Amino acid sequence: MIKFSEERLRNETSGTRANKKAHEIAKYVANLFDSVGRNVGFGVQPLDADEPSTPFGRAVRDALSIFKVYSTPSSDFENLSIVHWKWPAMAAAEEHRNTKTPKK
Repeated sequence: MIKFSEERLRNETSGTRANKKAHEIAKYVANLFDSVGRNVGFGVQPLDADEPSTPFGRAVRDALSIFKVYSTPSSDFENLSIVHWKWPAMAAAEEHRNTKTPKK
């Protein structure tokens, strides 16, 4: 028997779906940058580590906002917030760099 006080009205509890979506969007942005010959670089502002310093980082941040990729709230009363751009952008840039190296 399920008690009403134990029931949660959330689609997910771990944030995994939002993380996968954020990483896929970052990979998509990396592929777009590559297709037009732009650099897929990662960096942060020296005085504010939450702000991207490269066009690729800014594009990932804007894409996550456009596609409304929300992080999973930790409580039922927390406001929704857009997933942070840093880890998806860093992972996509690293993956992109690894695919560009010649294989021996």
